[in-house]
Amino acid sequence: MKFYPIIVIASATLLTGCGMMSAVSTLMTFSDLPVPRATVKAGANKQSVLAAGQPDSTYQISNSSGICFDYVLQKEGKTSNFFVAFNSQTLVKGYGFTTCREADNQGALKTNEAMKQRY
Repeated sequence: MKFYPIIVIASATLLTGCGMMSAVSTLMTFSDLPVPRATVKAGANKQSVLAAGQPDSTYQISNSSGICFDYVLQKEGKTSNFFVAFNSQTLVKGYGFTTCREADNQGALKTNEAMKQRY
């Protein structure tokens, strides 16, 4: 019984890490596809993302500050949702491995500001 706390802590650490490992795996699998690559380029806009691939669906952002594209990415027998949101000037303002609706519901699309290069 003296090892029980260690087992609980180790199990909790593994369970928490599973979500992180899944996110890293998704990023590594899909980030080199044309749409994600086009999305992260400096100055990316609606036209440059559309040139990389047509969305599976579009979504009007709830605060009417732009539009969002939903993609279903496929590679190596795996699939993942991917969204790209644009501000009112059609510049990329957000993206990620979820749907537009989920990102909007989480408040991730509230700003009308374009993404900034961070490095």
